[in-house]
Amino acid sequence: MAKRIAVKNNIYYNKSSFWIFKKLKRRGYIAGKYEICISDKPNKNIIIKEKIIPKIFEELKNMESSYQAEYSDIEDLKELLNLSNKNSQNSSSNSWNKVLPLYPISPIN
Repeated sequence: MAKRIAVKNNIYYNKSSFWIFKKLKRRGYIAGKYEICISDKPNKNIIIKEKIIPKIFEELKNMESSYQAEYSDIEDLKELLNLSNKNSQNSSSNSWNKVLPLYPISPIN
């Protein structure tokens, strides 16, 4: 969602940080702060880093640039799948090599 909001609002030109918030029915707001980084690779992908993890705030004070959370399940799912594929392609080790069995010695033996 953060990448979609950054592209939609042309935030990535400034390489600045921004807040995403959602009004809760009873407890105030849930908000997180994100920062934009442009990749050094030739394709210049936009990378979003989470500066402050989303947490509950009673009031939103002094939020420089903030945007209402916009949910799009299909777009968000596509982005998550793309990120997962990129991470698996960049992984050099077999992730299953580090997995140990639950029991060091089989309970059946």
